[in-house]
Amino acid sequence: MTLEKQKVQECSICKEDIDVQDFGNGKTWEFGHNAEPVNDGRCCTKCNWDVVIQERLRQHGYSEEQIKAEPTFEEYTRDILPRIIKHMDSRKYWGIRGSN
Repeated sequence: MTLEKQKVQECSICKEDIDVQDFGNGKTWEFGHNAEPVNDGRCCTKCNWDVVIQERLRQHGYSEEQIKAEPTFEEYTRDILPRIIKHMDSRKYWGIRGSN
């Protein structure tokens, strides 16, 4: 069954609703993330960040100390993402020069 025909609503890990990702250009994605290797379902962004990616890092030989050093989903959205957005919104990032 393709994703277009399958309406995914529930995270296969936490059982909460899967979040809709809005790309800001009129396009959205409502099918979540691949939950493998945790399970063979689909997962929400938070579980992808805090559970699935960490398990993938373990499988690639990262230590628990290295994994714990990575930001959680909450830390990323609270502390890191706003700085990235601010930087990308800057004129310097896009190479825009002021009028002289």
